[in-house]
Amino acid sequence: MKLRRFDATDTARIRAAQCKREHRQERNYRNEAAQGREPEGLQRIGGVWRAECRSCGEDYVMDCDAREFDPDYSYCGRSDRCTP
Repeated sequence: MKLRRFDATDTARIRAAQCKREHRQERNYRNEAAQGREPEGLQRIGGVWRAECRSCGEDYVMDCDAREFDPDYSYCGRSDRCTP
């Protein structure tokens, strides 16, 4: 069996597969939110995800995807005490 070398097309395919998987995960979160089953600590309001700050309890718009959300590190950053 002849082994072939790893080349640029392989890395492009790996990147495309990772991107596809990430988009699928985000789409699953959005579908669950539409059915009223949001991930713990998140709310889908309009087209954005909202989370509650662990320190001050205020809601803030999340700047990342839902798959990157960790409720243990949910801080809004509005004040000095609202940082991890």
